[in-house]
Amino acid sequence: SSNASVSRLLRLIRGIYDGSKILVFCQTKKTSDWVSRQLQTEGYRSVAIHGDKSQKVTKFCLFIH
Repeated sequence: SSNASVSRLLRLIRGIYDGSKILVFCQTKKTSDWVSRQLQTEGYRSVAIHGDKSQKVTKFCLFIH
């Protein structure tokens, strides 16, 4: 299930997170947005990048966040 997958992801991130950027790949835009919101809820700075975002927004997310 999606909740179980995010729980596993959060355990993994908690175990390795050192403040650096982490990329998480998802199958769909909807899932990317949902995972990003879940990470934000847990206190992580997170943005979803996908084809619906402009190049300017994508660059901002990758280099500024």
